[in-house]
Amino acid sequence: MTLPIFSTKDIGKLEPTKTLLYAAHGWGKTTACMHYQEHFGPGVIISGEAGLKSLAASDIDFMPFSSWDGKHDPEAGKLSFVGITKIMASPEFKERGYKWCAIDSLTELSERLLQHLEKKHEGNKNKFELWGDYNRDLLGALKWTAMAGGKRIRPAVVELWSQAAGGGAAAVSAAVSLAPGASIR
Repeated sequence: MTLPIFSTKDIGKLEPTKTLLYAAHGWGKTTACMHYQEHFGPGVIISGEAGLKSLAASDIDFMPFSSWDGKHDPEAGKLSFVGITKIMASPEFKERGYKWCAIDSLTELSERLLQHLEKKHEGNKNKFELWGDYNRDLLGALKWTAMAGGKRIRPAVVELWSQAAGGGAAAVSAAVSLAPGASIR
């Protein structure tokens, strides 16, 4: 009988995993991108906050979003999250050969989505519609991120400390459960 024992040296041969890092500010979520770059090669950060200063010496590409689906003018450096997803689907983007992508941060992304939906649903007395759209769109963004590169996410253990607008833990839980064998603590 062959024992199913593996060496941690073999882990280096794997492709980057799809990982959701969710913790309070200051825990090193952004800094983890530097370690991904060192280990897996070039990546891109989809950034909604000014916390990238911790990576200033590491030369990682990023695309900053300032809205969910608002003004999108790449020539002027004004990007929306929805616009970035379209850029990432382009042949030009794929030619760059990125091995991983990161959204920094889910909290900022959820706040931009809520701002977008509050404007969209202005005057609508049925707030269930707003939160239904919020759940669908945030979950869709997480699924898109997990599927970026056309591969299903790998099993992962994720710590959830929800700070997403509207308590987005339900959306986060659902997105992570896409991976067979994933667990949430």
